[in-house]
Amino acid sequence: MTLIRHENKNGTNWYFFSINLCESSTNETLSNPFYQCNEDFAPVCGCDGSTYRNSCVAQFQAGVFQYYSGICSPFYFYVYPNPASEYLRLRLQFQPGGGRVSLFVFNSYGEVKIQSQLAASNEFPLFYDVPVLGLKPGVYYIRLESATYSDIKRFVIIG
Repeated sequence: MTLIRHENKNGTNWYFFSINLCESSTNETLSNPFYQCNEDFAPVCGCDGSTYRNSCVAQFQAGVFQYYSGICSPFYFYVYPNPASEYLRLRLQFQPGGGRVSLFVFNSYGEVKIQSQLAASNEFPLFYDVPVLGLKPGVYYIRLESATYSDIKRFVIIG
């Protein structure tokens, strides 16, 4: 059993106990999906095989306390702001030798509205802006895919 101390933004200390969490992947009693983590982009690979934006998200939002620095999959991305109005920014990280990635933005009917190619980079994180000013307000999806892996995220366009 491990005692973990976390000090949040207003100086309040919170204490959590960790008990070999990877036997069951996560411990939902120690997770809070509404916990206010910072926006730092420092991906970690959890013992459950999922990549998290940073260690705070892994520990306090997902309840995963065993992880290592880096990503689990060939690439990982995070989108913001969400909702968006003029552009959608990607923070993207590749595994070494990641190759090319195709980017698709499509609406809830499956119609592709934006398509682009991204090249893997050894610079971490890679920032990429997707102009969305011409899209109508609504729910959209962004999919990145390589030859061996794909991932999708949902975002909203506001007027």
